Amino acid sequence: MMRTLSPQILVRLLWLAIPAAFGGLALVLGMDANWDLRNYHYYNAWAFLTDRYGQDIAVAQIPSFYNPLLDVPYFLLAQMLPARVLAVLLGILHGLNFCVLAALADALLPGPARSWRRAGLSLLAAGAGVCGAVALSEVGTVFYDNLLSLGLFAALLGIVRFWPALVAAPLPRALPRAILAGLPVGLAFGLKQTSVIYAVGVWTALLVTLPVPPVRRLAVAFACGLGICLGLAAGGGYWMAHLWSAYANPLFPMFNQLFRSPWGLADSYRDTQYLDGPLWRRLLYPVLFAIDSRQAGEIVFRDFRVLAAFLLIPLAGLAAACRRTGKTMPFPPRPAAFVMVAASVSYLAWLDLFAVYRYITALEMLSPLLVLLAIAAIDCRLVP
Repeated sequence: MMRTLSPQILVRLLWLAIPAAFGGLALVLGMDANWDLRNYHYYNAWAFLTDRYGQDIAVAQIPSFYNPLLDVPYFLLAQMLPARVLAVLLGILHGLNFCVLAALADALLPGPARSWRRAGLSLLAAGAGVCGAVALSEVGTVFYDNLLSLGLFAALLGIVRFWPALVAAPLPRALPRAILAGLPVGLAFGLKQTSVIYAVGVWTALLVTLPVPPVRRLAVAFACGLGICLGLAAGGGYWMAHLWSAYANPLFPMFNQLFRSPWGLADSYRDTQYLDGPLWRRLLYPVLFAIDSRQAGEIVFRDFRVLAAFLLIPLAGLAAACRRTGKTMPFPPRPAAFVMVAASVSYLAWLDLFAVYRYITALEMLSPLLVLLAIAAIDCRLVP
């Protein structure tokens, strides 16, 4: 069997099987009846499609002003499909994270290309990623953190795949690729504002890690930023224009201390309950929420993958800085560094803006791959 089944065939079979399996899991977990869905996800889409904004004012409190475009497909499909079919579709969408993560891991992890060892590590990293505590809890739901994660993973995969062109190709060929890579993470940001952390992470990591002269680095980063802005305009431009026209704040009511809309207080309107505390709490935050999840959310769970990643990544950076000159790495060092820096910057942005664990579900899913990359960077012999 092993002689006839190649790694590539196995990977393709799992790309079909895993999303289908998560579709089945959504059925097993049962109907999604979370508070956010009952309070505003369903209502916001209905209000948008029926133009209720002239009659209804803040029916769902602050979430009434969230971008409704993300909820429209769910609302429309709910009018046509049985609830079980809709749950399966949501589960399948979660399973697509496995496919993109496996492709990203295969592009980065050590080992000969198209080997069983490399395929196994890639599938292991992707499988462990999509089975995180919060990731599993969102299967079949409309929290969307486990769906917008596809925007981050697609952007990371695009930049890793385009890396040789971004480094060495003529700019007329490199810049369109940078724009294309920025689009998916910008789209995720436009559809849900909490995804801004990933846009910041991807852009900053590209600017920091691309091994080219400063002028080319700025040009490529600018092109990636342009792609992010185009994705932002596609996913959230219409709604931001509506909020600006109606309330003089494109993010209303968020950050109203900056825009000073007369429709709200001069306040940020952010949930800061997890941001309070001394500096040591922020430094040890991964330890705190790994021990007690209620330090960063409302549900009880235990998951150490984010903690493991953010203990190992600084050690990987230190090892890379101390490694003696001339020692080769068994994986693409700059693309791997790009992914680790993007995750780290995204985490720091999250820590400053939200500190709500659910908003880093994508980093939870990425963490097994980050652990493998960090181990490989610390000691090449530990990863075959």
